[in-house]
Amino acid sequence: MDDGSCEIIVIYGCMITTALNYNSSANVNDGSCIIILEGCMDPLYVEYNENATIDDGSCAQFVILGCMDINYVEFFPPANTDDGSCETLVDGGCIDEMYIEFNPEATVDDGSCETLIVEGCIDDFLRNLILKLM
Repeated sequence: MDDGSCEIIVIYGCMITTALNYNSSANVNDGSCIIILEGCMDPLYVEYNENATIDDGSCAQFVILGCMDINYVEFFPPANTDDGSCETLVDGGCIDEMYIEFNPEATVDDGSCETLIVEGCIDDFLRNLILKLM
């Protein structure tokens, strides 16, 4: 006669039915469940999901690293993932040392170079003649 003193056999395993490693025989959840999460599993793609457990074919766009801020000299238009390479803020000015308007602080030519440096005679008549010939 059963007096109820029999103990239930403990079977450890994953008890979540939607997990990859679901164990229908388990009666004690052991925390080993691998949850099914579909997504891109390739880190070379923008769509990469580090938590995905099943690749669903959603990988579409390759990662292109670079500076994504147009306000920096290092701006790289094809970039779709910022890599922290933005360092030098754009500072417009004349960057050609051959012009009077040259600005050593400028990082981007803004078209302000107008007057070419001409060394030599500073006689106004000759200077104007030389400038007209240029």
